[in-house]
Amino acid sequence: MKTKIENKIINISFSVFIIYIAILNFILADHQNILTDVLSIILSIVLIIAYKKIISINNVKLINILSIVILVLNFIFIIYLGINLMVSFEWDYARIQETAIDYANSIKMHSNNFMYFTRYPNNRLTMVMLAAIYKIAHVVLGITSVKSYVIVSIIINAIFIEASFVLTYILARKIKDEKFAFMTTILLVLMFPLLGYTSIYYTDTLSLLFFPLIILLYKRFNDSKNIVYLLLISMLSVIGFQIKATVIFALFTIIIDIVFKNNIKSIAKYIAILIISFGCINMAVDTGLNKSLHITQKDIDKYEFPHTHHIMMMLQGEGGYKTEEVIYTASFPTYNERKAANIKVIKRRVKKKGFGGITKHLFYTKVKRTWTDGNFAADNYLSRGPKYNSTKIYTNFWHSLYTYTGSRHNIYLVYTTTYWIVCMYGLILSAIYSKKEDINQLIKMIILILALFLTIWECHPRYIVQAIPIIVLLSNYGWNCLVEKHFIKKTKNKKQLAHKV
Repeated sequence: MKTKIENKIINISFSVFIIYIAILNFILADHQNILTDVLSIILSIVLIIAYKKIISINNVKLINILSIVILVLNFIFIIYLGINLMVSFEWDYARIQETAIDYANSIKMHSNNFMYFTRYPNNRLTMVMLAAIYKIAHVVLGITSVKSYVIVSIIINAIFIEASFVLTYILARKIKDEKFAFMTTILLVLMFPLLGYTSIYYTDTLSLLFFPLIILLYKRFNDSKNIVYLLLISMLSVIGFQIKATVIFALFTIIIDIVFKNNIKSIAKYIAILIISFGCINMAVDTGLNKSLHITQKDIDKYEFPHTHHIMMMLQGEGGYKTEEVIYTASFPTYNERKAANIKVIKRRVKKKGFGGITKHLFYTKVKRTWTDGNFAADNYLSRGPKYNSTKIYTNFWHSLYTYTGSRHNIYLVYTTTYWIVCMYGLILSAIYSKKEDINQLIKMIILILALFLTIWECHPRYIVQAIPIIVLLSNYGWNCLVEKHFIKKTKNKKQLAHKV
């Protein structure tokens, strides 16, 4: 009974949300126009025809070989793409690269970078990982040039992205079969904006593999009830949380699912294991990172921003990052003073907007900004200078596609916007054809929690990049169900009828 209630709540909530953002994408997205809307319908028809052909293939071995070939070729391609889209050191990406390179060359961390990593603890592990890799590359391979270090980071980034694709492929096989996994893989490698992020070693790409991996481990736990899987989930949740805090939503989802699917005794046992192990491991990682970077409690009080800063920032403009907001928060000398100042501004902004204004801001302005960009802001970040390629800026083919000033960028925008709208169609179908109990329900919960969080936090289309693999998988599930229910079965019935006649 509890499971039925859970599924009904998930399906209704997900249906309402996904239909809403699909409408926003079809009508109001920044790069949407009549052409993208028409092309989305044409692409949907092409997808249905392709799916029918793939489902009719009986050679499973061939499907598996094709999937492997596509994944291998994609790995090679994204390394090539990343090298051709290298960008200059700006924004947070610059802090991570500069500090990691300094570490590899045994140079003391710059005071500005020390302040940055004290202020934003979410980027510490990302930097430490890269610094360790650069140190190894420096000692073993003798790497010293900035360009060589960046190429190493692109290869590492490609490994993380490809690992997320492989894990999503495995997850797709668990959900359905090899053909479904094959189509999921094809749709993933066609998600060009995600591939473009290969050149930028940052939390968005490093966190890609955690959602599918944690879901796979939870399925293993449900099949065996072995608590080792819960401990692995906690450990991965900590690592993921340290890289990208929203990874923890997978853990939240699992806890909710445990509550609905187990008796009271088991609920208490499993949740206690998850929470206690997560807390202990996270505390140990925090302590280790602070010690390795020589960050003291005094430094934290002096520099770290409270969470209220991001809530304050999301209440202005479109709800995104603003330098002025950072300067304001940083102007107060202690953590508690910064927190008090943020709360004061939050109250003033909420009061000024009123109920109607705050509702519109949270559920229209911020949702539109976050969920209606089929590029996930990749073209923004990739337009910030191909520093190491040549003196001729934006002249190679990939820059012409991916960057704002590229000669082919408008064509690229048509493709990415159309693709994202078709993805929305698939998500709607996944809500319509949802089964009572399957892995897809976990994915829906993760997406819903992420969406809810981004309405009350500083938002950006880049912040949903880590969920793209499972979003594509879920969309593909919707298309798969549509084809099997209304095309494959009808064809079989017609053949059977003709045979009887």
